Amino acid sequence: MLRVPSNFTFTVAAGTKITCAEAVTALLKHPRRREVRSAGSGSKGERWYAWAWLATASARHHLLIRRHLQTGELAFHYCFVPGGQLLTPPPVRPGQPPPPEPGMIPLTIPEIKRLLAALTTRPLPHWLVIHSDAWTCRHQARSRWFRKRARLARNAELTLVS
Repeated sequence: MLRVPSNFTFTVAAGTKITCAEAVTALLKHPRRREVRSAGSGSKGERWYAWAWLATASARHHLLIRRHLQTGELAFHYCFVPGGQLLTPPPVRPGQPPPPEPGMIPLTIPEIKRLLAALTTRPLPHWLVIHSDAWTCRHQARSRWFRKRARLARNAELTLVS
């Protein structure tokens, strides 16, 4: 992920070159194209932003736009998804069916340490260690997807009751 200025130019799927600022005015007029999420807690409480994810002409590059809810300040991030890593967005509605391939969660530091230890000390074949780790990461990604969908369903029920 690389933070870029508003005059950064990229190519959208239609083959048109536009800047980040033009993308905001042309493509993100409708509020349903943005998703409000917290960026974590700060010194003054939760930091809430509206996020938008735009595809580019490249299947591996995307533009992530962050808009501060109070000030309207925009931040642009040009993202790269490496080959071999599937890009699976989280669910956006409670009844959404799961994707056929959930992708993989990113490796954590403890997981990398465990892999290195398994590859250097265990008498198991290396392909088996790598295969079992990939299996675990895929299943963790699927589990994360279903948890997010369940959270959406709970939030929808709460708004209906209120």
